[in-house]
Amino acid sequence: MLIRRLKQWWARQDHDWSDPLIEGWYADYYTTPELRDRITRDYRARYCQGPTPFTHPEQFDPLDPPAGYRYDPYYELWIKEL
Repeated sequence: MLIRRLKQWWARQDHDWSDPLIEGWYADYYTTPELRDRITRDYRARYCQGPTPFTHPEQFDPLDPPAGYRYDPYYELWIKEL
C-alpha cells in the first residue's frame, strides 16, 4: 500500500486521496453504514447481473443465443461479443 502511494507521488499521478476505501482492507473491516452500503451496491452492480450463459449455461439455447453472446460448439463454450 505504501509502495503504491510512493510510486504515485514520484510519478506525479493524480489520485483521489479523498476516497475512503483503503487498499489492503477487506470489506468486513469497514464499520460506517455509508461505506458498507457503497461496497454492497458496487459489488452487486458488478457481479449480480442475473443469469448469463457463463453462469447458467443450461438455461440458454446455443442455436438461439441471447443478444451479445455466441456459442462455439468446437470448444464448447460461450463467447461474449464486443
